[in-house]
Amino acid sequence: MAELTLKNVSKKFGTAVVVSSVDFKVEDGEFIVLVGPSGCGKSTLLRMIAGLETVSSGKIYIADALINDVPPKDRDIAMVFQNYALYPHMTVYQNMAFGLKMRGVAKTVIRQRVSEAAGILGLNDLLDRKSKALSGGQQQRVALGRAIVRQPRLFLFDEPLSNLDARLRIAMRGELIRLHKRLDATMIYVTHDQVEAMSLGERLVVLKDGAVQQIGAPLDIYQCPVNRFVAGFIGTPPMNFFPCTIKGTKQTLRLVGKECSLAVPTRRQYPAGPAILPDQEVILGIRPEDIHEEPHNNGAATEQMVTARVEFLETMGSEVLATCRLGNVEFITRLPPQTKIRATEEATLFFDMNRAHLFHSRTGESLR
Repeated sequence: MAELTLKNVSKKFGTAVVVSSVDFKVEDGEFIVLVGPSGCGKSTLLRMIAGLETVSSGKIYIADALINDVPPKDRDIAMVFQNYALYPHMTVYQNMAFGLKMRGVAKTVIRQRVSEAAGILGLNDLLDRKSKALSGGQQQRVALGRAIVRQPRLFLFDEPLSNLDARLRIAMRGELIRLHKRLDATMIYVTHDQVEAMSLGERLVVLKDGAVQQIGAPLDIYQCPVNRFVAGFIGTPPMNFFPCTIKGTKQTLRLVGKECSLAVPTRRQYPAGPAILPDQEVILGIRPEDIHEEPHNNGAATEQMVTARVEFLETMGSEVLATCRLGNVEFITRLPPQTKIRATEEATLFFDMNRAHLFHSRTGESLR
């Protein structure tokens, strides 16, 4: 079993708290991604799991075994680093075999494991080449192969694709997904790239300032963020935010901001009582794909439309991203490539309030 459990895990460097009371469980065979901005503590958390950093407080278990004081070499964990950490003077075969050789594994077993890993990763023709003569993508596959031959209980990845170009990163994401399915291994992956996180992870652990903000399946987090930080961090382009004031009652709820007054459909459920109060200041959040050039339905469409100035357009081929301005708020909308909207002109846009979010103006917590 390769279940991993973290219970109230924290890490301090002096008086600075870099990981704060982290609790979550990784199921056997699961691919989970730790995602958050640079400096949020995700790599430190991974290094504590690997045993490369000590735990200030809390407990880490693999299966039912407490591993806080177990040396890294005895945790049965393989880690793939951002810089690959290959020996440049060794061949691909020697790099992949080195860890097993140091553990005294028989030569016949080493040859078998290296051959199997090389076949999985398409490295058979490169086994005799020095690692310093390889491309970035090839070096990445060698680093993966070195981890695979260990046959560990747990794979840890610390931003392993960040040194690759955009096209190769996409290809390597596909390789990692196939590798996980083939090995049925437990994998924990660290990245600051939320597109990478969304495409790889079966579940995401979103971190900010060392604390867990939300844990869940990628689409669940995308569609139902628990706070403004998660809403703004997950999604490309990010969610748009508009300061507004609540007007009316729950049956006739309106959001009034500078240069806009939007009706909230009655079927959108927000809690009664102190969460929603007349004249309360809130933050309206809406994703770029939920702002349309024309209304998708005719019911009360005019009450969900605004007129904004188009600052500039970014043509992406399959879509056009329009950066617009409403008062002093800049926002982005996704438009079809055949859009008639033009830069520096005014455009009437439909806000799909059925898909909008409300956040507390001070705490940032979702009001849903």
